Formats: sequence, C-alpha cells, structure tokens
Amino acid sequence: MSVIKKLFTIAFHKGKIKELFSPNYSHVYSKDKTDREIFRFGFSLFSYTYIMYVIMYVFMFLIGYPYFAKLNDTMRADFEAKGNSSFSLFLNTYPWNVLYILASLVILLLFVSILSYGLARLLEDGKRSYKAHLGLCLHGISILLSCLFVIFIANTIFPFNEQVGVVLFSFLVAIWLVMFFIGTYVSTRVFVRASNVYFEQHKRRSAITWLLPFL
Repeated sequence: MSVIKKLFTIAFHKGKIKELFSPNYSHVYSKDKTDREIFRFGFSLFSYTYIMYVIMYVFMFLIGYPYFAKLNDTMRADFEAKGNSSFSLFLNTYPWNVLYILASLVILLLFVSILSYGLARLLEDGKRSYKAHLGLCLHGISILLSCLFVIFIANTIFPFNEQVGVVLFSFLVAIWLVMFFIGTYVSTRVFVRASNVYFEQHKRRSAITWLLPFL
C-alpha cells in the first residue's frame, strides 16, 4: 500500500494516536536511537497533529464560507479604519489566521524547549543533546495541541466573548481549563517516561523540567 493510501486508512490514524498518547517507550525512545531519530519522531507527531488541525479548520471554513466572508469584510473595514498593516490583516482573516496558531505554537515550543533544556542540564550530571530534547518537547506539545484540538478550532472561529452570557462564557472557560489540565497531565507523563528511558533522568526531575516553563 502506498504512503498516500495509508493516510486515508483508519489503521494509520489509530497508529498515530497510539504513538502520541501511549508509545512503546522501549522501542521509540530506545538508547539505540540516534538524536536525529528522536527528533524526527517528535517532529512527525507535531506535523501530523497540526495538519489534522488545519484540515478540520479549513473544512469548517468551507462549510461556513458565507459567514466567514462576512467576518472578513467586517475585520477588513475595522483594520483599515485603525490604519493597521496589510500583513496584520492577513494574519487575522479567515482561513489564514491558522498561520497565527502555527506561529504561536512554534514560539511556545522554542520557549519550552530552551528553558526546559537549561533546567535539565542544571539538574543532571550527564549531557543531553538539544536535538533529542527538542524531539521530546515536540511530542509533549503535540499532546497539548491534541487535547485542545476542538477547543482551538471553536475559539479561533468563535472567539470567547462575554456578551454570549455569563453562564455560557464560564462554561467555555471551564472546558478550556479542564482540557488544558488533561493535556498537561498526559504530556507530563509521556515526557517523564521518555526522559527516563532515553536520558535516564530521574522522574521527579523530568516532571520539574517539563512543567516549570509553563508556570
């Protein structure tokens, strides 16, 4: 079966979801793996998760095109009245604001990976490769993105607005918080086990390494 055909099979997506949330640590993060292989594994999960997000986002955009076209016209008029740049308008109109999400994720990834790498080097005696560490961070960020998948789309298309009512607004915020805590818990568990297997880092130190950048 060709690679393209595999993308349209349920088995392929089930395999990716399993790799994301419950990987075979002894195989995926084996000490026999090179730093490049660890990075490529994390990058593949991040790419898969983000591409799925974009596909769903664009699909919803096409379905509700008349509604989003009207929003774009309103936004364009508002930006022109305020004298904002064309590039700023481009990043905020549908569906191109999906690039804004990608930029935000990349900035978050760089911040978390650099800070957590510094903490890891501070808390452990041995040296670790930043490339492999970045691979683990890519895995963790992918889990967070997956847990906030639907909420990201809903919030991008229908931004939270207190005018929707206190009850509904509070409910939406509560769902955000619950999904974020779930994503944080699962990503921490995966990051800790992966660090323990590949870097032999103590589990408590791994947890501190991953969580502290988010505080």
